[in-house]
Amino acid sequence: MKEQFIHIDEYGTKRHYSDRNMKILHREDGPAIEYANGSKEWFINGERHREDGPAVEYANGYKEWYINGKL
Repeated sequence: MKEQFIHIDEYGTKRHYSDRNMKILHREDGPAIEYANGSKEWFINGERHREDGPAVEYANGYKEWYINGKL
């Protein structure tokens, strides 16, 4: 598994990055962003991407599907 860099902000939002500079959102085994309110976003190489489900799941139940950053 590639090295990951994780940042948790003051609101409890957890972001996963593939680079030390924490510029490229990336996670292969789950959401790259997990918000404190329960919303989640999947990213691969800085683009919203998920093949086995929605790439965005909002806490209110709304979902969006993306492949390689395209809705």
